[in-house]
Amino acid sequence: MNSDRPWDTPEADWRARVGRVRAGRALKPDRWPDGARCAFALSFDCDHETFELGTGRAAIGRLAWGEFGRRTGVPRILDVLARQNVTASFFVPAVAGLIEPDALKPITDAGHEIGVHGWIHENTSLLDRATERDLMLRARDALQDMTGTEPVGHRAANWDLSGDTIDLVAELGFAYDSSMMADDSCYELLSDGQPTGVVEIPVDWVRDDAVYLLFNREPPTRPWTSPEAVFD
Repeated sequence: MNSDRPWDTPEADWRARVGRVRAGRALKPDRWPDGARCAFALSFDCDHETFELGTGRAAIGRLAWGEFGRRTGVPRILDVLARQNVTASFFVPAVAGLIEPDALKPITDAGHEIGVHGWIHENTSLLDRATERDLMLRARDALQDMTGTEPVGHRAANWDLSGDTIDLVAELGFAYDSSMMADDSCYELLSDGQPTGVVEIPVDWVRDDAVYLLFNREPPTRPWTSPEAVFD
């Protein structure tokens, strides 16, 4: 692609980019079990300190902000899930787990899933294939070592994918990815038009609390919103 003059990009080039990863067959069933009207997947991204570390910075105040998530936020979430008898998926950068491995135990003991969310919350769209593969494999192995269970789910940090991400997810044997937004129900991912066997459990910014509640002063692009306004 011509980033300076995208209108000069040849058709073959933009078609190749668009077709690199696409949504394939829909996987929504004709009806949900037990007469349910709908289904949803509840998940949490436990970036913690890697929200800062993954940018190459280490401001003490922002690291403490990340520590709050592990120390206070996750225990509160686990309490709510237990009271409602609901299980969920927790996507954890490997470094966030390695900082305090014992903090993963309450999650798995409660029957929740741990999924891969990068090594240090790195931007995968900036990586070459070999580096991305190495980090994805290391992250999966580290989480398996800490929890005793091999992760089967993958979510790219920042939901940023490279052209190789989905091929690597398939190659390394993940059952599903949860980083893309082509539908609001599950679908199979295609790579260059070919089925990958990887299920996509789609995400969307409007269903992420960060859009509404995460105050971020640098860059100042995410305004703080009251919980009442979010519920409305």
